[in-house]
Amino acid sequence: MKRKTLRPSCLCGEKVAPGCNPGPKYYWQLGLGYGIISCVPRKIRQLVADLERGGFVVVPGGKGSHRKFRHPKHAGSLILSGHNGDDAHHYQERQVRKAIREANS
Repeated sequence: MKRKTLRPSCLCGEKVAPGCNPGPKYYWQLGLGYGIISCVPRKIRQLVADLERGGFVVVPGGKGSHRKFRHPKHAGSLILSGHNGDDAHHYQERQVRKAIREANS
């Protein structure tokens, strides 16, 4: 059986450069090669744009910096907190990626 090697990858799926020190905002993913990116977290505005491209729409119900998104094929709703210029947390990126994947399947 062929053994897979672990290589660093950023949460948004982009590859990390060999000389880059990704720090705690990044994780190890199986089977990806190396590439060049800057080691900065994504912004909330980028997650909102990903959701809108994926067919999610903002519905009333979020308070303050919270936004509520719905999609006809996704069960329930997705609540995303934070202002547009804030750095996205790793759990928010994972939540958005999972919701888009479920809606498109």
